[in-house]
Amino acid sequence: MSLVSLGGVALAFLVSASVSTFAMANILIALPFVFMMVFGGFLVNLNSMLSWLSWLKWISIFSYGLNVRYNAFL
Repeated sequence: MSLVSLGGVALAFLVSASVSTFAMANILIALPFVFMMVFGGFLVNLNSMLSWLSWLKWISIFSYGLNVRYNAFL
């Protein structure tokens, strides 16, 4: 979970360092985090997704933490 948190912070730092205003950084960081939550398995069952969208789970930081949590209890 620490690595997932570190990955999220690194993405937020990257976006905030690349724009000049705080408002634009808030908008630009919200979009990738929403998509990562959707395709990470929190909001949508990954098995019920369309097959041509299934590759998006691999770019989600949250999916790696979710998979580690589920695999640790098996």
